[in-house]
Amino acid sequence: MAYAGTTAAAIPANLARGDLDCHLSGAETRCQQWIRSAEISREQIAAEVFDLLGRTVARMLIAACGSTGTRQALIVGGVASSTLLRTLIAKRMEKRGSTLELRFGQPAYSSDNAAGIAWLGMQKVQAENKR
Repeated sequence: MAYAGTTAAAIPANLARGDLDCHLSGAETRCQQWIRSAEISREQIAAEVFDLLGRTVARMLIAACGSTGTRQALIVGGVASSTLLRTLIAKRMEKRGSTLELRFGQPAYSSDNAAGIAWLGMQKVQAENKR
C-alpha cells in the first residue's frame, strides 16, 4: 500500500466529465474501512485525505480554467483556510505544469460559515422575541 508522499496514491482520485466532476464516496468508503480495521493510523488517514483533496482540486482547477480560458482561480471556504491543503494544491498544480495564478482568501475570512450563520440566527431570534 502506498501512502501520502510516495509515488502511488493510496486513494485514487475519481473524476469524470473531463475532470470537471469529482466523486468522493469511494474515498469515504476506503477511509471508513481503514478506520474500522485500524490498518493505518488516523493521522495517516488524514494525510491521505488531504493528499486526495489536493490532487482532486488541482485537476478540477486545471480542467475548469482550461475550459473557460481563465488564468486565475480564487479558492475560499472553510477547508481552503488549511495551510496544508493550500500547499498541496499549489504543489500539484506546479507538478502538472500549470501556469494558473492561484489566489486564496485570507484564513480569517475562509473559516467555516457555521459560526456566522449561528450568530445571524441568534440575532434574528432575539429580534423576533423583542416584538
